Amino acid sequence: MSTGPTLFTGGVIWTGEQDSDALFVDDGVVRALGDEAREQASAPGVEQVDLDGGFLMPSFGDGHAHPLYGGLEAVGPPVRPCQSVDEIVAAVKKFADEHPELEWISGDVLALPFADSTFDAVTIGFGVRNVADLERGLRELHRVLRGGGRLAILDLLSHRFERARDLYADLWLGFSEVQLHQFLEKSGFRQIEVSVVSREKQGSHFQTVLATGIK
Repeated sequence: MSTGPTLFTGGVIWTGEQDSDALFVDDGVVRALGDEAREQASAPGVEQVDLDGGFLMPSFGDGHAHPLYGGLEAVGPPVRPCQSVDEIVAAVKKFADEHPELEWISGDVLALPFADSTFDAVTIGFGVRNVADLERGLRELHRVLRGGGRLAILDLLSHRFERARDLYADLWLGFSEVQLHQFLEKSGFRQIEVSVVSREKQGSHFQTVLATGIK
């Protein structure tokens, strides 16, 4: 895309803190939002980009490698390039069809297909926010743990980014530390610890919370 003066309109523009309906960029730098963006873009030579109802947000990139994860990904379905849930499902189905010798386990966290006291540990990363009946789901995780087994949950602290419901199918907009502690306690866990372990300094400013408990 050209780095010349460009006006984006016709969609939702998220700044990391609020929505806008217009964005003016010149020489790779955001110059203005909303009415001010349209005013600055009134000069001749400004490229007009119609988002056609789409969603525009800041993007930050870096370059690093996780050799262990890379090795694990190489033996499973190639889902990293996927851009939607449908693409992920199609990639997993294709992989399963090509590897009929592999055993696949699927289930619902509200009714796990495992016997009582099966696992020493259970982890769930950024998944509890998609569970409608969270207390019931946590009771299921408690059920499949052996005595003394540990549950570890990573998810987002409470936030106000409502578009997460549409973008990520989130049912919960994060959780407070007190809320997670109460859910775990009601589900039978003890020695519960909940703390914020990460804070984004830019963009959405999401905070990640870690909750652990013992059966």
